[in-house]
Amino acid sequence: MAMRDYNIVVTFHPTSKAKAEEEIAQRIKENGLILEDMIESSVSGLALVRVTGDGKEAVRKLRAFAIRFPELFQHTHHWTPIEEWVSSDLDSMVSAARVFGERIGDQDRWKLELHKRRYEGGSNLDLIKMLTDPIQRGIVDLEQPELILKVEIIGGFAGFSLVAEDEYLDINQVRSLIGLARIR
Repeated sequence: MAMRDYNIVVTFHPTSKAKAEEEIAQRIKENGLILEDMIESSVSGLALVRVTGDGKEAVRKLRAFAIRFPELFQHTHHWTPIEEWVSSDLDSMVSAARVFGERIGDQDRWKLELHKRRYEGGSNLDLIKMLTDPIQRGIVDLEQPELILKVEIIGGFAGFSLVAEDEYLDINQVRSLIGLARIR
């Protein structure tokens, strides 16, 4: 499978690879989802996961499950759906940001979140500015956005998705939401 075939990126502590992979497979199975493939990316602590169907819908189910059973997420940190992979060259990423930005409504509050790994193409601040400049819709809201444009750059590729709060999983955010102490 090529990178473009993976529809969820999952982060975990690099020393917990085996336990994290087992946790990923178990949580997917317990939620009635089908795990097609999983590999560790070129970056340690980062798994590329392919589930059958829509990655956003899968992560929505996993987040709802995590709210009920947060103790079952001990080894993974973030589960981010990826709608589209593009080359991490600036032109491709700016073009993707423009296309994803067209899905933001005029009244939607939104922000961009960027994670880059093994990428030397500029500072986070410069990249965020370049990727948000072509988006002329909605209201930028860094505190309480309704939508988040997630950009995961891994070497030569960048994964994009436009998600609502319930379409990505940050286990520490979930733990805080339900009044539990953060882990790690």
